[in-house]
Amino acid sequence: SIERSSKSSAASSRSSPKSSTPSDESPSPHDRDVTDYTAQFAAAEGDVQAFQRDLSAIAERHGVTDWEQDDATYQAIGRGLAKAGLSEQGFQDFVTQLSNANQTHAGLVKSGYETYDTP
Repeated sequence: SIERSSKSSAASSRSSPKSSTPSDESPSPHDRDVTDYTAQFAAAEGDVQAFQRDLSAIAERHGVTDWEQDDATYQAIGRGLAKAGLSEQGFQDFVTQLSNANQTHAGLVKSGYETYDTP
C-alpha cells in the first residue's frame, strides 16, 4: 500500500481509508472531475493513452501528484464507466487497457463501477 505524504493540501485532504466506499463520503472535486471526464470519454470511445494524459492534467489541477498510485482515482474511473453505461465487454476492454495487468488497479475500477449510484 502506498501512503500519501502531505505534498499538497489537496492531496492530504483527500486521503481516506482504503475500506471506504463512495457511499460513505462525498467525492472530492478531483474524484467528481475524474468520474465526469471518464463518462464523457467512454461514451466517445477514445484512445486509452489520451485518456491517461488527460487524467494527468485533471490530477495536476487538483494537486494530485501521482494519480497512477491513487486508489480513489481508479474508483472514480469505475464510477465514470458505470455512468457512461458501458457494456460489460466495453468495461472489461477498457479496464484491461488501463490497468496494464495490474490486478489491484483493475479491482479498484471494478469496485467504483459496482458501487456507482445512478443520479
